[in-house]
Amino acid sequence: MSKWLIRGIVLFLIFEAGLQFGIKKGRQLEQAENIEIITALLEENEKLQVDALTLKIMECESGFRHDVYGDSGASYGIVQIQYPTFLRLKKLSGIRSLKYSNPIHQVRLLRWSLVNGYGSEWACYGKI
Repeated sequence: MSKWLIRGIVLFLIFEAGLQFGIKKGRQLEQAENIEIITALLEENEKLQVDALTLKIMECESGFRHDVYGDSGASYGIVQIQYPTFLRLKKLSGIRSLKYSNPIHQVRLLRWSLVNGYGSEWACYGKI
């Protein structure tokens, strides 16, 4: 699958899900970096199935920013997960190679969590 086709799919999913990046002064570079991360998610493993719900949670939790802290520093990353929660879900998932600081790994764990009934670990899950 070509990189441009994947980018088109990413943008389609974002708009289909009703998400907006809200390009503002000085945010173009951040937007491009975030699109690169989401594109990498699809390129890295097409089976990841980054669907509209996953995108909505990422937008709600972090605005697609992969390097932000929330909950007074307790949550981190593109899916705003706390380290103890990450470790617990990682163990439950059986995916031992996941790294907390890797946004692709965070999304992979979010996706696993949604499929396996752990979506309520994210505050935004209840808002969507």
